[in-house]
Amino acid sequence: MNQFHLIFKNERNFLVLSVAYTVFLLAMPILFSFASANWIISERGPIEILSIFAWLVVSAQFVFSDYRPRVKLLYGAWLFLRFEISRSGWRSHAGRWLILAGSLFFICKFLDRLPNVLLVEHGISIPPMVDLYCSVFEEGWELLTPIILAWVAWTQKESLAALE
Repeated sequence: MNQFHLIFKNERNFLVLSVAYTVFLLAMPILFSFASANWIISERGPIEILSIFAWLVVSAQFVFSDYRPRVKLLYGAWLFLRFEISRSGWRSHAGRWLILAGSLFFICKFLDRLPNVLLVEHGISIPPMVDLYCSVFEEGWELLTPIILAWVAWTQKESLAALE
C-alpha cells in the first residue's frame, strides 16, 4: 500500500497516467472495431460504469473529509474563483489540476452536444468516425474529470484548505 501511495501521490506520475489514458482514448477507435468502441463508451459500457463509480468516490471523499465548506454551492464557486484568481491559486498544483478538471467538464459537454447541434441547427452530418471520436473523448474525459478531482483532494489537502 505504501508503494501505491508513493507512486500515485506524485504529480508527474499522475500526469503521465492521464496522458497515457488520453492516448488510449485517441487510439481506441483504431484498435477496436466500430461496434466494440461504441459498446465501451455506451451507457452500459465500462467507461460509463467506471465514471459513475468515480463520481461516487469523489462524493464519498467529500463526505468523509475534514474539509467542510460552510457555504452554499454558488458562494463556494465564488470562493473557488477568488482562490484561483486573486490568491493566485492557479499557480499551485491543486489550482492547475482543478482548472483542468473544470475545463474537461465543459469540453465534455461541448463534445456531447456538437454532433446534434451541427445536424439540427446547421444541417451538417458529421462522418461516423468523427462522431465516434467525439463520443470517445466526451465519455473518456467524463471519467477522467472525477478521477482528477479525487486525486487533487487526496494529494493536495493543504492547497485546498486555502479555499476558505
